[in-house]
This record gives sequence, structure tokens and C-alpha cells, in this order.
Amino acid sequence: MSLPSPEALLSEVPGYAGASLRPFGTGSANALYLIEPSEPEALLRLHDSGARMSADRRREHSIWRQAADAGLSPDLYHWDAAHRFAVAQRWGRRADRLAPHAAVCTLAGFHRLPIDAAPLDYASSLDNQAQQWQQRMLASRLSPGMTHHDPGRGNWLRQGEELRLIDFEYAGFGHPLWDLACLMLEWPNMAEAARLYYRVQGLEADGGEELALQAAGHLYLLTCLRWCDQALQQGGEPRLIQGWTRRYRQQLAAGPESLLTL
Repeated sequence: MSLPSPEALLSEVPGYAGASLRPFGTGSANALYLIEPSEPEALLRLHDSGARMSADRRREHSIWRQAADAGLSPDLYHWDAAHRFAVAQRWGRRADRLAPHAAVCTLAGFHRLPIDAAPLDYASSLDNQAQQWQQRMLASRLSPGMTHHDPGRGNWLRQGEELRLIDFEYAGFGHPLWDLACLMLEWPNMAEAARLYYRVQGLEADGGEELALQAAGHLYLLTCLRWCDQALQQGGEPRLIQGWTRRYRQQLAAGPESLLTL
């Protein structure tokens, strides 16, 4: 059964009668449309227009609401009851750079959001060595909790020096070192991010914590490769995803340890 057009979906939302849509951007799974006119400016986010990754949209909705209430993400104006689309505030622009301290404070704020504890197992669907990486990561003094799981390129907005996180499809209970490893591997000039994060959390950054961070980096890259395989199977853009696959393999081959230091 085909999904109604974006215009038909928007017509279901009170207050947008007569508005039109202009393509605004496309990710691996979702598409964005600028709503014209809209006051305040708003975007329609069409879910699963690309690769269908079976995201838990109900959980995503709840987490996005929490993040918006905490000033960590754009406001959410409407969430479709069938999880087909959302209407959200247009805030800032996609970040092309991150200031390490601002990024770390935003990420730490997100990690402080409440979430129910759940099983934490990044390794079960990966290779045998992944269990060892996971045990090493879990030896960290940082406690599991709310985790974004994808604070890489494309999932930050910037307005001046202020930052917001977006795209919470994979957010949920997890380990903060996963997010920190992603931040440091995906963004340039983040060498000091780990030291800043531990300082913000009031913890000492020692050799054991560095090993835990590096283990999280291995888990992150292995999981990204598995995600790429799934995305290709489920209709993702081949050229885009194959480019990511090559980069993740190169990072694993080189070893993420040189980038994940305390």
C-alpha cells in the first residue's frame, strides 16, 4: 500500500491548510520539506521515504519530546498517530562544524535525560571479538543511560554557537561512550572532546577510561558496517552507503585508537 503524498499528509494537520511544500533535504531514511508559509517556520519530516530501518517511532517520539522540552532539539509541533510523518520547528542550519565544548555540553545534557533501563547488548549481532570490546567498554565508570547512538554528521543543527541534536530513531538506553566515540570519529577537531566530557561529568579521565572509549569506537564502527549492509538490503541509496562502508572499513583497518584518546 503506497503512502499518501506529502501534501496529503500535511493537509491532515490543523493550521496548515493551503500551505505548500518545498523539498528541503533527504537522509538515508527520511525526507524533509519546508512548509510555505508557516509561522513559526516549520518542516515536514516524511518517515521511511528511503531505506526502511524499522525504527521504533513511538520511542523516537517520546525522546524527541523530552529533548525539545530540555532545549536540546528543535520543537516538535505535530507527530502523526500512525508514525508516518512529523512537523517540527525549522531551527538553525545543518552544522558544518562543531565547537568541542558546546558539543560535549549538549551531548552530556542529552545523556542526563531520564530513560528506563533496558538490556544493553551491542555485541550479539557482531563478530566474536565484539563481546570483548563490549566488556571493556562496560568497565567504564560512566553509567549507561539515555544515548543518541548517532551524533555524527548531519544530526546536529547550529545557530551561532548554539547547538541542537536531531534524528532520534536510534536513541534509547545505551552507553555514553558510544556517543562520544561517534562524535570523535565522525567530526574533525574533536581530539579534546573526551577530556572535556569527563571534566563536565566530574570524573577523572584515566587509562582505563581511555581503553573503554577505544572499545566503544570498535563497537561503533562494526555496528555501522552492519547498518550499511541492512540499509542496502532495504532500499538505501547505494552510492551514499557504499561510500560510508569504505570509510568505516578504513577506520577499522587503521585502528580508531589514535583518534580516541584521553
